[in-house]
Amino acid sequence: GTGGDGGADAGTDTGTDDGCTQPGATPQCADGWCRIEPGCFELGSPLSEPCRGAYSETQVQVTLTRPFEMQPHEVPQSEWEVAGFVNPSTDVAPDKPVMFVNWYEAMAYANALSEERGLEPCYALDGCIGIIGSGCPEGYELCFEETFPDDYVCDYDPHLYASWYECPGYRLPTEAEWEYAARAGTSGGTYNGTSTLLQCEQRHEIWMHVHSLAVRPSVPRFALRPQRLGPIPPAPRPQ
Repeated sequence: GTGGDGGADAGTDTGTDDGCTQPGATPQCADGWCRIEPGCFELGSPLSEPCRGAYSETQVQVTLTRPFEMQPHEVPQSEWEVAGFVNPSTDVAPDKPVMFVNWYEAMAYANALSEERGLEPCYALDGCIGIIGSGCPEGYELCFEETFPDDYVCDYDPHLYASWYECPGYRLPTEAEWEYAARAGTSGGTYNGTSTLLQCEQRHEIWMHVHSLAVRPSVPRFALRPQRLGPIPPAPRPQ
């Protein structure tokens, strides 16, 4: 998937566990953030599932050992602008997701949230080059990184903490965290059930149409609130 930080860390265990049972989702949301309890689930998808990635969705059991809080929606343009960044979206509207933002720009947004609340940032971005919010140049039929003359990029690993869970500020979710959250206690292709082959074909046609209009993926459902800001009541503060 493209929604989060790839890889595993100290709070993620992978392997085979016959006792792996995915817990059901219990709504614990307040002030725009949802608390997600830890648990075991199967990352990826079976070979029989429509829409699956041919080479990127091999199933593996994953145990998340720590709770986390995540926004329930993609980052709207209004919040991106409040953070002090230029809005690169072409379909401009305050409540619509910000568009044409890459992984490093998402890190910059997470750092901005940390700095606003007096927390240490999770990413070292001083050595990155380009312009945050530069967007897709006009006149391009397709919008890829190599066509961005001012694309904001880092040629090094910007993570400040070897264990990403130890960062006291806001960060991107891991691959396992965002899939676990998106499944919402289910095991199908989506939280609302598994798609049919026809639905997959329709989504593929929409994807092709969108990308033919030079629309780059928007910022994902990504910012994780640091637990030391306080859990959502009545959940206990993790130790």
